[in-house]
Amino acid sequence: MAIHSPSHTAPWTFRRVVWATLVLVAVGLSFWLLYRFHQVLFILFIAIIMGTVLRPPCPGCNGAASPA
Repeated sequence: MAIHSPSHTAPWTFRRVVWATLVLVAVGLSFWLLYRFHQVLFILFIAIIMGTVLRPPCPGCNGAASPA
């Protein structure tokens, strides 16, 4: 059996360093925005849940289209 040497990674080019930096900044910014606006996002989430729960299960169930 041959012993495999550790894989050689490609050297970091300028483009790769800039791309990695931009990704890290974007991830950090998204976490900061999530932290900053967590109450607004929570209220929006609750509003979506309540709207889904309170919506009638079928379009004809709201009383306006029922023949009486």
